[in-house]
Amino acid sequence: MALRKIMLVFFLALAVIPWLGQAKLAKAHGGGYPQLTNAEAGPYRVSVWTQPQPLTTDQAHFSVAVFTPLAEGFNTGLPVLDADVELILIPRNNGAAGLVLPIRRTNSVNKLYYETDVQLPTTGHWDVEINVSGDAGTGRASFSIDVQSPPIKNYWVLWGSVAFVAMVALWGARSFHRGGDLRRIVPALAIVVVVTAIGVTIITRATTPAAQAATRPWFWFMAGRPDLVVEVSASQWQWAFTYPDTGVTTTELMLPAGRNIELKLTSTDVIHSFGVPEFQLSQDIVPGSPTLVRVTPTQTGSYKVICEAFCGVDYQDMLAEINVVSPADFENWLSQQKQND
Repeated sequence: MALRKIMLVFFLALAVIPWLGQAKLAKAHGGGYPQLTNAEAGPYRVSVWTQPQPLTTDQAHFSVAVFTPLAEGFNTGLPVLDADVELILIPRNNGAAGLVLPIRRTNSVNKLYYETDVQLPTTGHWDVEINVSGDAGTGRASFSIDVQSPPIKNYWVLWGSVAFVAMVALWGARSFHRGGDLRRIVPALAIVVVVTAIGVTIITRATTPAAQAATRPWFWFMAGRPDLVVEVSASQWQWAFTYPDTGVTTTELMLPAGRNIELKLTSTDVIHSFGVPEFQLSQDIVPGSPTLVRVTPTQTGSYKVICEAFCGVDYQDMLAEINVVSPADFENWLSQQKQND
């Protein structure tokens, strides 16, 4: 009877945990990938972020911040919290109908921004317009987005493997209850767990979209010595990158492609989050607790560092450029920086 109760609780947990995870994700909005930063929209200024990066037909979230014009010495003006904000999505050259959606502040987690979710009917290039209307008048800002097909979801691999291991564990428990030999049951269970874990890893890697970098947030100590160390300092509301071997400090992160890089993340004030969507990297930074992350960029190009934590009123402006270049170009850049210092 006790065994049946344990297994009942176990399978109930399997059913509830995914639902709780989805509920948490559904509320984890605000911020995201910057599309506009302090762009002019008539008498207002707007900043726009989207999630995820890239946007897909089954998941597109828009966050809009509306401000008064910038005051001297400040990055942003005062937030405008009583405006009517409208999102217009216009597809290019694919025959799909456009979308017009109101964006409400009541959908925002922190109640400072106007947010909405939308399922886009087709992939391709879309033009986006943000219309703002309030006491100061009306204004409009625009940008464009690329929408892709959703990646293959491999949740079935995880939960299928958990169910398989659970059934084998149940077999082992029943065998032991009926007088089975633990010297045979335990090795069989261990083999099943190891083989299943290897299979899940292979299938997950094969069905997960490739990132522009290989990351190792937790097991950095197993990766050997890094080729390059960069100290990343987060503070309200800017990033600083120091190359300790040369003493160079910059506001842009320059990385050589194909090299194993260790990022030492620290915060000088509050909790920040180092996010690079193209790297599939999101790492919290807690003051007084340095965090090490290993990154191996695989493709040259320009990307953005964003702060994915709400770290204060100007967190939407906490951006930095990442430039991944060839090792030779990186060495030339580093030499120039040392000469400038």
